[in-house]
Amino acid sequence: RAAVLLSRQNETQQGLMLLDEIEPQTIEDYKKVILTQSQLYLQTQRFQEGYELLTKALIDLPEDEEILYARGIHAIQIKNYTQAELDFKEILKFEPNHPETLNALGYLLVEYLKKPDDAYPYLAKAIQIEPNNPSIMDSLGWFYYKKGNKIEALKWLKQAFSLSNDVDIAAHLSEVLYNMGEMDSAKKVVFDALQRYPNEPTLLKTQEKFNTI
Repeated sequence: RAAVLLSRQNETQQGLMLLDEIEPQTIEDYKKVILTQSQLYLQTQRFQEGYELLTKALIDLPEDEEILYARGIHAIQIKNYTQAELDFKEILKFEPNHPETLNALGYLLVEYLKKPDDAYPYLAKAIQIEPNNPSIMDSLGWFYYKKGNKIEALKWLKQAFSLSNDVDIAAHLSEVLYNMGEMDSAKKVVFDALQRYPNEPTLLKTQEKFNTI
């Protein structure tokens, strides 16, 4: 808890040092330390270090779903998409109805592996399990956008955005609006999001893209 609080005060390195001093007495404590460390690495964009930490932990806990999921997220950040796909699919062997993993795998297939048709069964199953989850709605919207169905994409992304102010949802919605010719609406979505997250790289990149078109 202290490490997490330090990270929230922009003292992530101190938080990591604090975690390094812990000597876990149980497997559960060991896992908590590893997952907290990986989260701090994610926050500070030290993705390779996080990936290596989790890979080492999986030697001791080879079938742990939380560690596999965390490594999958880090793997995406270092562009090791094949490993991320393997990790997510490994989780689904044990928990085939895990909505978070279904969604992560579906989005990975759509956005990074360019296999939207392979992605749809996972996303469809995820939204069936959690029909009001804005993250899954966002992934479905992005799936339809990549398939060229902008009307269906807009429906899902608007629904997701009404439930969450998530940065990625705002970026996806604005891009779809822009490509449908609704330039003012698209720019407003980005502008409003930047009021909440003024230094968010995804939003700044989207804004720059719109300003140069």
